[in-house]
Amino acid sequence: LEGRLGESVAERRRDRSLKIDGALMAPGANVQLIEALEQAGPYGSGHPTPVFAFPAHRINYADVVGTGHIRCTLSADVGSSLKAIAFRAAETDLGRMLLQTRGEPLHVAGTLGIDYWGGTAKPQLRIIDAARPTGRF
Repeated sequence: LEGRLGESVAERRRDRSLKIDGALMAPGANVQLIEALEQAGPYGSGHPTPVFAFPAHRINYADVVGTGHIRCTLSADVGSSLKAIAFRAAETDLGRMLLQTRGEPLHVAGTLGIDYWGGTAKPQLRIIDAARPTGRF
């Protein structure tokens, strides 16, 4: 089995690309959209959860919470903000980037969910990755 699959597995491990299903701005990530996406589920290995890019959003707030998670708030120039969290990211390159780039534009990617904190439903982005944009903004 190792002989037959070894090269294929090694090739997949070298591919570090992130597949993006769509792009949104913070105001577009709302509870109604997330509920509609949930109806398209269930999601799993053969049907992965949609990943969205949020281009050139700014980190307004970022802090370490819990056991090494980064909680932050993203906003776009069109107004409105989006709560986000990067699980177990505090000691990673991603976590350091989120903590150090407040006010700077970042391309942020992740999956959407609903946060039911305090009895109200609010959209939340689960951050998978982020990158500094190249070019001018």
